[in-house]
Amino acid sequence: GLKTIQATLGDAAGNLSSNFQDSIYLDQNNPTLTTVAILRGTGSQSNGDTYTNSYNVEVLLDGASGASTVLYCQKGNVNNTCEEGDYTNEVAYIGRITVPFLSEGRKKVCVKVLDAAGNANLTTGITQDIENGGLCDEVTIDLTPPPAPSISNASITGVNASCASIQASLNDTDDYLRFESRALGGAWSELDGIDSTFDSAQNLASIYFDLTQDSDNFLQVRVIDKAG
Repeated sequence: GLKTIQATLGDAAGNLSSNFQDSIYLDQNNPTLTTVAILRGTGSQSNGDTYTNSYNVEVLLDGASGASTVLYCQKGNVNNTCEEGDYTNEVAYIGRITVPFLSEGRKKVCVKVLDAAGNANLTTGITQDIENGGLCDEVTIDLTPPPAPSISNASITGVNASCASIQASLNDTDDYLRFESRALGGAWSELDGIDSTFDSAQNLASIYFDLTQDSDNFLQVRVIDKAG
Protein backbone atom coordinates (compact mmCIF):
# COMPACT_ATOMS: atom_id res chain seq x y z
CA GLY A 1 0.00 0.00 0.00
CA LEU A 2 0.88 3.70 0.17
CA LYS A 3 3.71 4.47 2.61
CA THR A 4 4.80 7.93 3.86
CA ILE A 5 8.35 8.80 4.92
CA GLN A 6 9.08 11.91 7.02
CA ALA A 7 12.50 13.31 7.93
CA THR A 8 13.97 16.29 9.80
CA LEU A 9 17.65 17.28 9.74
CA GLY A 10 19.47 18.65 12.77
CA ASP A 11 22.92 20.23 13.16
CA ALA A 12 25.39 20.04 16.09
CA ALA A 13 23.86 23.11 17.70
CA GLY A 14 20.42 21.53 17.76
CA ASN A 15 18.91 23.57 14.95
CA LEU A 16 16.24 21.66 13.06
CA SER A 17 15.31 21.84 9.43
CA SER A 18 11.86 21.94 8.03
CA ASN A 19 10.02 18.66 7.91
CA PHE A 20 10.53 16.71 4.69
CA GLN A 21 7.93 14.22 3.53
CA ASP A 22 7.58 11.80 0.64
CA SER A 23 5.38 8.85 -0.25
CA ILE A 24 5.92 5.53 -2.02
CA TYR A 25 3.57 2.74 -3.02
CA LEU A 26 4.83 -0.61 -1.73
CA ASP A 27 3.77 -3.54 -3.93
CA GLN A 28 4.93 -7.05 -3.15
CA ASN A 29 2.14 -8.85 -5.00
CA ASN A 30 3.12 -10.80 -8.08
CA PRO A 31 1.23 -10.37 -11.34
CA THR A 32 -0.32 -13.48 -12.88
CA LEU A 33 0.09 -15.22 -16.21
CA THR A 34 -1.57 -18.60 -16.70
CA THR A 35 -1.13 -19.46 -20.40
CA VAL A 36 1.07 -18.49 -23.35
CA ALA A 37 -0.25 -19.82 -26.67
CA ILE A 38 1.12 -19.27 -30.17
CA LEU A 39 -1.83 -18.85 -32.52
CA ARG A 40 -2.26 -21.14 -35.52
CA GLY A 41 -1.78 -19.54 -38.91
CA THR A 42 -4.76 -18.85 -41.15
CA GLY A 43 -5.72 -22.00 -43.04
CA SER A 44 -3.33 -24.22 -41.09
CA GLN A 45 -4.24 -27.49 -39.40
CA SER A 46 -6.61 -27.07 -36.46
CA ASN A 47 -5.24 -29.98 -34.39
CA GLY A 48 -1.83 -31.29 -33.45
CA ASP A 49 1.34 -29.21 -33.63
CA THR A 50 0.99 -25.48 -34.31
CA TYR A 51 1.91 -24.31 -37.83
CA THR A 52 1.93 -20.92 -39.52
CA ASN A 53 2.93 -19.58 -42.93
CA SER A 54 4.12 -16.22 -41.60
CA TYR A 55 7.43 -15.10 -40.12
CA ASN A 56 5.47 -12.91 -37.68
CA VAL A 57 4.20 -15.18 -34.92
CA GLU A 58 1.15 -14.10 -32.93
CA VAL A 59 1.29 -15.02 -29.22
CA LEU A 60 -1.77 -14.87 -26.96
CA LEU A 61 -1.26 -14.12 -23.25
CA ASP A 62 -4.07 -15.48 -21.11
CA GLY A 63 -4.85 -15.08 -17.42
CA ALA A 64 -2.62 -12.02 -17.00
CA SER A 65 -3.53 -9.70 -14.12
CA GLY A 66 -1.60 -6.77 -12.70
CA ALA A 67 0.94 -6.83 -15.55
CA SER A 68 2.41 -3.72 -17.13
CA THR A 69 5.41 -5.09 -19.05
CA VAL A 70 6.02 -8.17 -21.19
CA LEU A 71 9.47 -9.74 -21.46
CA TYR A 72 9.98 -12.46 -24.03
CA CYS A 73 12.68 -14.75 -25.34
CA GLN A 74 12.67 -16.30 -28.82
CA LYS A 75 14.68 -19.28 -30.00
CA GLY A 76 15.23 -20.42 -33.57
CA ASN A 77 16.16 -23.85 -32.21
CA VAL A 78 13.65 -25.32 -29.77
CA ASN A 79 16.41 -27.38 -28.12
CA ASN A 80 18.06 -24.18 -26.84
CA THR A 81 16.87 -23.05 -23.40
CA CYS A 82 15.70 -19.51 -22.67
CA GLU A 83 18.13 -18.49 -19.94
CA GLU A 84 17.45 -15.69 -17.45
CA GLY A 85 19.51 -13.23 -19.49
CA ASP A 86 17.70 -14.08 -22.74
CA TYR A 87 14.50 -12.20 -21.81
CA THR A 88 15.71 -9.02 -23.46
CA ASN A 89 12.72 -8.19 -25.66
CA GLU A 90 10.46 -5.78 -23.78
CA VAL A 91 7.05 -4.40 -24.77
CA ALA A 92 4.19 -2.76 -22.91
CA TYR A 93 1.66 -5.32 -21.76
CA ILE A 94 -1.22 -6.15 -24.06
CA GLY A 95 -3.10 -9.41 -24.36
CA ARG A 96 -1.34 -10.37 -27.59
CA ILE A 97 2.18 -9.79 -28.89
CA THR A 98 3.83 -10.31 -32.28
CA VAL A 99 7.22 -12.02 -32.35
CA PRO A 100 9.19 -11.76 -35.64
CA PHE A 101 11.44 -14.56 -36.90
CA LEU A 102 13.77 -14.56 -39.92
CA SER A 103 13.69 -18.20 -41.01
CA GLU A 104 11.50 -21.27 -41.33
CA GLY A 105 11.49 -24.27 -39.01
CA ARG A 106 10.42 -25.13 -35.49
CA LYS A 107 10.59 -22.08 -33.19
CA LYS A 108 10.05 -21.34 -29.50
CA VAL A 109 8.75 -18.29 -27.63
CA CYS A 110 8.87 -17.89 -23.83
CA VAL A 111 7.10 -15.04 -22.05
CA LYS A 112 7.03 -13.54 -18.57
CA VAL A 113 5.24 -10.42 -17.26
CA LEU A 114 6.21 -7.74 -14.74
CA ASP A 115 4.11 -5.26 -12.81
CA ALA A 116 4.97 -1.58 -12.28
CA ALA A 117 7.02 -2.45 -9.18
CA GLY A 118 9.09 -5.03 -11.05
CA ASN A 119 7.46 -8.14 -9.55
CA ALA A 120 7.40 -11.08 -11.97
CA ASN A 121 4.68 -13.66 -12.48
CA LEU A 122 4.90 -16.84 -10.44
CA THR A 123 4.87 -20.25 -12.12
CA THR A 124 3.41 -22.36 -9.31
CA GLY A 125 0.69 -24.62 -10.65
CA ILE A 126 1.41 -23.82 -14.30
CA THR A 127 1.24 -26.96 -16.44
CA GLN A 128 2.89 -25.81 -19.68
CA ASP A 129 6.64 -25.71 -20.32
CA ILE A 130 8.52 -23.16 -18.18
CA GLU A 131 12.06 -21.89 -18.69
CA ASN A 132 13.54 -19.53 -16.09
CA GLY A 133 10.19 -18.01 -15.15
CA GLY A 134 8.83 -17.77 -18.68
CA LEU A 135 5.90 -19.74 -20.07
CA CYS A 136 6.83 -21.34 -23.41
CA ASP A 137 5.13 -22.51 -26.58
CA GLU A 138 6.36 -23.75 -29.98
CA VAL A 139 5.38 -23.28 -33.62
CA THR A 140 6.56 -24.50 -37.02
CA ILE A 141 7.06 -21.71 -39.54
CA ASP A 142 6.61 -23.04 -43.08
CA LEU A 143 6.44 -20.75 -46.11
CA THR A 144 7.45 -23.40 -48.65
CA PRO A 145 4.56 -24.56 -50.88
CA PRO A 146 4.14 -28.33 -51.14
CA PRO A 147 4.87 -29.89 -54.53
CA ALA A 148 1.95 -30.14 -56.92
CA PRO A 149 0.22 -33.53 -57.06
CA SER A 150 0.76 -35.90 -59.96
CA ILE A 151 -2.35 -36.49 -62.07
CA SER A 152 -2.38 -39.73 -64.03
CA ASN A 153 -5.29 -38.72 -66.28
CA ALA A 154 -4.53 -35.02 -66.61
CA SER A 155 -6.04 -34.63 -70.07
CA ILE A 156 -9.32 -36.42 -70.69
CA THR A 157 -10.71 -36.20 -74.20
CA GLY A 158 -13.91 -37.38 -75.83
CA VAL A 159 -15.95 -37.61 -72.64
CA ASN A 160 -19.62 -38.32 -73.34
CA ALA A 161 -20.85 -37.73 -69.78
CA SER A 162 -21.85 -35.01 -67.36
CA CYS A 163 -19.06 -35.79 -64.90
CA ALA A 164 -15.46 -36.92 -64.70
CA SER A 165 -13.11 -38.30 -62.06
CA ILE A 166 -9.43 -37.41 -61.78
CA GLN A 167 -6.83 -39.39 -59.83
CA ALA A 168 -4.19 -37.27 -58.08
CA SER A 169 -1.29 -38.66 -56.06
CA LEU A 170 0.83 -36.94 -53.42
CA ASN A 171 4.49 -36.21 -54.11
CA ASP A 172 5.23 -35.24 -50.48
CA THR A 173 3.43 -36.78 -47.51
CA ASP A 174 5.42 -35.21 -44.66
CA ASP A 175 3.20 -32.19 -44.02
CA TYR A 176 0.12 -33.07 -46.10
CA LEU A 177 -3.15 -31.61 -44.79
CA ARG A 178 -5.76 -31.90 -47.56
CA PHE A 179 -6.59 -31.85 -51.26
CA GLU A 180 -8.69 -29.08 -52.79
CA SER A 181 -10.24 -28.85 -56.23
CA ARG A 182 -12.21 -26.47 -58.45
CA ALA A 183 -13.71 -26.30 -61.91
CA LEU A 184 -13.68 -23.41 -64.39
CA GLY A 185 -11.88 -21.07 -61.98
CA GLY A 186 -14.55 -21.34 -59.29
CA ALA A 187 -14.07 -21.50 -55.53
CA TRP A 188 -11.68 -24.09 -54.10
CA SER A 189 -13.37 -26.85 -52.08
CA GLU A 190 -12.20 -29.76 -49.95
CA LEU A 191 -12.92 -33.38 -50.81
CA ASP A 192 -16.41 -34.29 -49.61
CA GLY A 193 -15.44 -37.84 -48.61
CA ILE A 194 -18.33 -39.26 -50.63
CA ASP A 195 -17.82 -38.68 -54.36
CA SER A 196 -14.32 -37.26 -53.87
CA THR A 197 -12.12 -39.32 -51.54
CA PHE A 198 -8.53 -39.72 -50.38
CA ASP A 199 -6.88 -43.11 -49.91
CA SER A 200 -4.18 -42.53 -47.28
CA ALA A 201 -2.69 -46.00 -47.80
CA GLN A 202 -1.94 -45.22 -51.46
CA ASN A 203 -1.68 -41.42 -51.04
CA LEU A 204 -4.17 -41.16 -53.88
CA ALA A 205 -7.17 -38.87 -54.26
CA SER A 206 -10.10 -39.60 -56.56
CA ILE A 207 -11.78 -36.28 -57.31
CA TYR A 208 -15.22 -35.98 -58.89
CA PHE A 209 -16.12 -33.05 -61.16
CA ASP A 210 -19.34 -31.96 -62.79
CA LEU A 211 -18.75 -31.11 -66.45
CA THR A 212 -20.88 -28.02 -66.86
CA GLN A 213 -20.23 -27.04 -70.47
CA ASP A 214 -20.20 -28.86 -73.81
CA SER A 215 -16.61 -27.85 -74.55
CA ASP A 216 -13.31 -27.78 -72.69
CA ASN A 217 -13.78 -27.93 -68.88
CA PHE A 218 -10.76 -26.61 -67.00
CA LEU A 219 -10.31 -28.65 -63.81
CA GLN A 220 -7.73 -27.91 -61.10
CA VAL A 221 -6.38 -29.84 -58.12
CA ARG A 222 -3.99 -28.62 -55.44
CA VAL A 223 -2.44 -29.80 -52.17
CA ILE A 224 -2.59 -27.78 -48.94
CA ASP A 225 0.11 -28.44 -46.33
CA LYS A 226 -0.19 -28.19 -42.54
CA ALA A 227 0.84 -24.52 -42.57
CA GLY A 228 -1.99 -23.65 -44.95
